[in-house]
Amino acid sequence: MKTIVATQPAKPARRSHLKWLIFSTALIALCRGAACATFDNSAIPSWGDVVWVYGPGTDPSMDTPQALENMIKHWKGRGFTGVYLRTDLAQLDPSMIRRNPPVKRDPRLAVIWNYIDEVSDSYDLFSNGAKAAAAAGFEFWAWHPHIYSDGAPENVGSPGPGRIWPWTYCARYTYDHPEVVTVDRKGNPYWMVREYGYPGARASKVAEFVHMAKKFQVKYFISCMRSESSQIQSPPDKADRFGFNQLVVDDMKRLYDVDIMTDGRFDVDRTDFNPRDPMVQKWHDLRGSYITQFYRELRKGLNEVDPKIRIAATLSGDYAGPPLCN
Repeated sequence: MKTIVATQPAKPARRSHLKWLIFSTALIALCRGAACATFDNSAIPSWGDVVWVYGPGTDPSMDTPQALENMIKHWKGRGFTGVYLRTDLAQLDPSMIRRNPPVKRDPRLAVIWNYIDEVSDSYDLFSNGAKAAAAAGFEFWAWHPHIYSDGAPENVGSPGPGRIWPWTYCARYTYDHPEVVTVDRKGNPYWMVREYGYPGARASKVAEFVHMAKKFQVKYFISCMRSESSQIQSPPDKADRFGFNQLVVDDMKRLYDVDIMTDGRFDVDRTDFNPRDPMVQKWHDLRGSYITQFYRELRKGLNEVDPKIRIAATLSGDYAGPPLCN
């Protein structure tokens, strides 16, 4: 059982109560039962959000090494045992990212992004965080929410309520290898969600973690399986809409002698579609096995850096659901 508890800032906010609401939802304590006591009290700040809401010059904004160190001491004083700090593009090797061509954007968002980028460029957030946490006896977790959030080219998606479009970047690997982006039966891609059956799709994602482990000396990673895909495009109407890449088609044919492109059991638009059909379940299990293989390779890659590095993953349950499919 989980309890979500909002924390208080170290200093008063300089902006509106609405901004405090944003902060309180971005910075929470995740309290778990005794069986998971190691993770029972960790702060979760979304750094890019709080640096804008509270900056410049306050501890909660963490816009300088000293402010970040002060917040770590503050959290520890409040009884926290660690922090899950969200990673961003600055934590990746530049070769891993393709910056989309600049376009005219909402001027308010442009001001926010420019300020966040300026602060991000001003100091090494993760190296300083890991160092300050180690000195304080505090766990510093790199919360990497990009397992299924790879960005998208500038021509993907469309504007709409709650959307950030066009997206500002795309993972270099998915841009160069769009065949790994999950597709429906008609071949329509759903950007940001990669199909982990492809060896290159796994290897390039493992490389992100390895890079951070080496450059920032991070010893704790949260592999977050959420997605930002609906911020540029409509979410799938059904959980089994996507997952028909050629590799998946070939594996289902090889393993079970079934063609998921023509077999009616895999047509989500049929009125008698049954997600619990035994053969459909084999398809679910196959795609799940790709994720399992990714985590095996992630563990191996991080072991080569430091076998003591710890990995945690966010899971929604036995079935991931849309947009990741079942």
